[in-house]
Amino acid sequence: MKNKITGVVIIAFLSAIMIGTVAAQPAEIFNGTVTLEDGTFTFIPSNNLSGSYQVEVQTDHGALEAASNDETSGFTYNASDEYYEDYGSFYLTDINGVEDDPVASTSWFIYINDELAPLGLSQNVIEDEDQVTFLYSPYEITENWEIVVDTANASYIVDIGVEVEDALTSIEDLQEHIDSLAAPPLTKCILIASLDSVIYSLENGRDQIAIFKLQCFKNIVQRQEYRGNLSHEEAEYIIDEADHIIELIQ
Repeated sequence: MKNKITGVVIIAFLSAIMIGTVAAQPAEIFNGTVTLEDGTFTFIPSNNLSGSYQVEVQTDHGALEAASNDETSGFTYNASDEYYEDYGSFYLTDINGVEDDPVASTSWFIYINDELAPLGLSQNVIEDEDQVTFLYSPYEITENWEIVVDTANASYIVDIGVEVEDALTSIEDLQEHIDSLAAPPLTKCILIASLDSVIYSLENGRDQIAIFKLQCFKNIVQRQEYRGNLSHEEAEYIIDEADHIIELIQ
């Protein structure tokens, strides 16, 4: 009996050690998806309130900005421009008041698709369906001055899924929508071919010609509605999408 009790105690002790070694999950500040359009946004660094920068939206910084502005998130962040002149990027000082702690060797790190971002905040370009993660983790610096991040012991996380909305992807989405309609095949062929022409202009840097072609495309949609090949609701939706694409190009 004594050996049996001793065995139970040993098993319980080993279990306690195992539980203690399991890394705790980081506290989730944000976990959601944002949509990034083409263009820039104005950013004022926390250390230089008189400074003003135009930052590309389709970057890691743009994803963080969009997530912080999400109605369900309610978190804030601050970044400094103290290294901007040398590196062209910002230094992320805190998210939701959680600041870098150089004494404890704990900092915010940027990951893109589970890979440590190669550049500083605002310099990492984001593509459609990328996952941008801001992780507050301990780190070590090796003899070769390489940073080793202890991701298993991260204490905070901001996890952002990205959908990029630009003119080209929006046109392709509109083409798929048109192809799914119960409209005559010739009508769908005409509309999709018209949008192919718009794509060609955009890919060759002819934005103004692309806008002109979209205006013509809207006229074609109206004619197809007049001939009964599209319902009013279908035509209205397609024209609204074309107007949105024009805004994206501009």
